[in-house]
Amino acid sequence: MKNSFFRQIIFFVLFISFVSFNSCTKKEVVEEIPVQKWTPVEKHIALLFGYGYNDKAFVDSICSKLAEEYGLEKENGLILPLIYPDDFLVTGSIARISNLSSIVKDKNCRALITLGAPEYTHRALAKIQDENLNCTVISLFSQDDILGTEAGSFLVFDFAEDELVLSDETEDESITEFEEEAITSLTNDTELKHLDKMNFLVSKVVESLKNPLEIKNKEILQVATGIFGKNWEVSSFLDTDTGLRAKNHFVLNYVEPVVVEEPEDEKAKAKSFFERLGIK
Repeated sequence: MKNSFFRQIIFFVLFISFVSFNSCTKKEVVEEIPVQKWTPVEKHIALLFGYGYNDKAFVDSICSKLAEEYGLEKENGLILPLIYPDDFLVTGSIARISNLSSIVKDKNCRALITLGAPEYTHRALAKIQDENLNCTVISLFSQDDILGTEAGSFLVFDFAEDELVLSDETEDESITEFEEEAITSLTNDTELKHLDKMNFLVSKVVESLKNPLEIKNKEILQVATGIFGKNWEVSSFLDTDTGLRAKNHFVLNYVEPVVVEEPEDEKAKAKSFFERLGIK
């Protein structure tokens, strides 16, 4: 009887242990399955990577974050990455940015973000408008014709740059090799500093374009100043040639957040004072 009773207890303990282990294993498997944040869409947002922003490491960095949040077009997600010149090659090494309007139409894009748009992009933007493709365009740091970019975009943004001003007494020919290297180094450092913030900027623009009709029904200044948050100062772009301010062209300037130290609690002060005196 005793042996039978002990065998029943041992069997019961082993059974409980097996069930517990099995349930834990199943739970661990469920927790390892990633949850998809985005849902499939029919209309997409094209993101054009132009010169200065088409480095593979940079593109991968931007796209990996956007893919996680919104999905890529090849998976029926929101984002359609377009890399210039690779995605615009026609014959051999000839790239035609003029094909941009056809891509936007064929891929059913409701919005387009250009990042460092190459020369003549404004012609493709004009064609998008002429064909009434209902595609909202936001241009970031365009390398194309300024007036053409402004005309073909809903919003245009550029970085605020500190100008390199040479002395009036200095001729261009008198610049030494050292000075030329210093200027090049400054330009590269500035560019790298900007690239560090690009993930944030692009994500915010994409977020604003999830519903293009909503931002088009607001005042342009209200939209421009509300996209990037309090750490980005947004001001109207001033054309130095004409002295005029563009209606839809703005300059971004990053404002370092001010760290305010909270005053030490009075009780903590008193406590530390008495502790220093050896009184507890």
